[in-house]
Amino acid sequence: MKTLRNAFIQKYPKYEKLVDDYERANEIENADWDDITKLGLTNFVDYLQENMAQSSARTYCAMLKSVLNNYSEEVDLPKDFMKILSLKGCVSQNTWLTDEEIEKLIKYDPENPTERIVRNQFVIECLTLARHSDIIKFTKDNIVGDRLVYVSQKTHIKAEIPISPIVRTYMDDLEFVTKNVCSNTFNTVIREVCRKCDINKKVKLFRHGVDVEGEKWRFVSSHTGRRSGCTNLYLKGADILSISKLAGHSDISITASRYIVCPPKISDTVMNYFLKFDDK
Repeated sequence: MKTLRNAFIQKYPKYEKLVDDYERANEIENADWDDITKLGLTNFVDYLQENMAQSSARTYCAMLKSVLNNYSEEVDLPKDFMKILSLKGCVSQNTWLTDEEIEKLIKYDPENPTERIVRNQFVIECLTLARHSDIIKFTKDNIVGDRLVYVSQKTHIKAEIPISPIVRTYMDDLEFVTKNVCSNTFNTVIREVCRKCDINKKVKLFRHGVDVEGEKWRFVSSHTGRRSGCTNLYLKGADILSISKLAGHSDISITASRYIVCPPKISDTVMNYFLKFDDK
């Protein structure tokens, strides 16, 4: 039987790079049928959505789905592969890093310059809510007193963030803050750093229409930093409007639906409402 790559090339000879993308998304080489798993497919979908327009991601997912469907009777495929690769605007559940896990990253001693750059940028995302595209433009002029002040490249909204000591330390050496790292490399490196830091709590998430399970580091990406910052602030009692302004979002609904990814807080008043009913 044909390999996965050969099967894909036979149907789509000009799009072999999609198999390369599957390998990059899952940090593997020579991907074959055994590498088509639920987690592998969700990583692939996430990779496409982070690196191209939604319409292109939908097209490429449909192409892979077509190839897999042709061989579904010959190889053992995840029963949900059709659902995972059908992008219909399904909301996915994302993960975030806790304060304790962020501390692990701060204490980690990077093994090479790329690890240091990615770790520093990711921690800055967590602690400032800034986008990667803004971070790589930072200069020391953005530090004004005890605040980090900048105008978002994407939304043109001014943000003023209290600057933590560790962010100030990272900003003292801009070489390891402002160097741009491509999305693929960034995601590969930050996942590896998280793995080395034992950010390995087992999590179960609803992604692209199906439940997937794995160690947390496997679900970390370039967007996890900002989600972590927003979510941790929410858990500490910050209101969503304030978080939205700190993150430079143009619409509070974006903050609520995409960046606060923990279960909703339940006040004592609400909890007491449910607990007051008993069978006595």
